[in-house]
Amino acid sequence: MKNTLKISALLILALCMLASCASKKTTEPSTPSQDAPSESTSIANSSKNGENENLSDPFSMHLNTVSGKAGEEIVVSLEMVNNPSIAGYSVTVVYDPAVLSFVQCDNKIDGFAVSNSATEGKVRVMCTVMGGNVLDHNGVCDELTFKINDSAAGSTELQLLLADASDSIYKIEGDTLPSVKCTLTGCTVTITE
Repeated sequence: MKNTLKISALLILALCMLASCASKKTTEPSTPSQDAPSESTSIANSSKNGENENLSDPFSMHLNTVSGKAGEEIVVSLEMVNNPSIAGYSVTVVYDPAVLSFVQCDNKIDGFAVSNSATEGKVRVMCTVMGGNVLDHNGVCDELTFKINDSAAGSTELQLLLADASDSIYKIEGDTLPSVKCTLTGCTVTITE
């Protein structure tokens, strides 16, 4: 019980820090080209039922490519593949506000989830679990809704990043929350006529 309370307190503290950092506005312009994707590596992975899969398959999170017409809303799914039973994540989706407007984010898995779009062109998506539990999930974890601006044409890129020190993907090891390496992949939004 004592360790569960410690871990719960650590998770609540970490989530509060992430939410606090996510709500700070910056005055620096932000474009997708200023952010670099995170490093990836191979780690032990779990399938939906918790059994180990091929240990050489890396853990990844990606955004699904979508298309839509100018003026329409689109839903972009954030998915996890080969999840090694993480305890939580905070990632940033970077988009071009001249082409897209963020509407909302719906979490699709059990856990305490929040999103923040205080900075135009960026949405921070966070989810964690309490009590020493893990997010033992593969598949869609969040759905982000964007409106394609009326004058938009062509295509635009969405980047999925660990944008700053406030973003992380972590697991529980005793009383600590070490980072988990993960391949993060964005997507293309194609504007159709």
